[in-house]
Amino acid sequence: MQNIVPENGLVPVNENDIVDVVAVDVGYGYVKAASTHGKHVIFPSVVATAWELPLADMEGNMVGYNVTIQRKDCQEENWFVGELALKEGQELQYTMERMKHNHPSHDVMLLTAAALARPWQRYSELIETDNSGPTLVVGLPVDCYQDQEHRKKLKEHLKNLKAFVTVNDSDPVWVSFSSGNVIVYPQGAGALLTAEDLPEEGIVALVDIGHKTTD
Repeated sequence: MQNIVPENGLVPVNENDIVDVVAVDVGYGYVKAASTHGKHVIFPSVVATAWELPLADMEGNMVGYNVTIQRKDCQEENWFVGELALKEGQELQYTMERMKHNHPSHDVMLLTAAALARPWQRYSELIETDNSGPTLVVGLPVDCYQDQEHRKKLKEHLKNLKAFVTVNDSDPVWVSFSSGNVIVYPQGAGALLTAEDLPEEGIVALVDIGHKTTD
């Protein structure tokens, strides 16, 4: 494919100009993420406030992710994410809201997925620099995507999202999208963009059956 159609559907983006991309789908059922670095991740869309696990529960039995998030000028956050939240969480958090990014769990899941899907700079390698952020690609249900104000607010929110993220025993990494581009697609568009056998003429029907929405 030569071009990628951006959110406004008017100006094409040349895929050769996008060499560092992270795509994250914070779905109602599962969070999915992939990057041009070849990494992929998927986990249930649920989080819970973390607590100190007994040593016996941690040795060889860890599922999901134990995540620490440190935002600038904010108190450190500790979360169980995905399967670990389902297994050990005492008060599970998830969202079925239309404006998902307004729910606290959204940013926790997106930051976790992004940290896992791309090799970010470690804490020891930088002091909060935003000079080399990737392009972030996200999706919205079709009815939400058609709401231009919704798309605008989501993009602004993601451009301002930045934090040091520690997943399990990894070193903290600086996750930020402020210096890169944020592209919003209607959910399911990725299937059309990657299909190699689409007819050159006529109408193509795409059905995307999700956890809450069918597009």
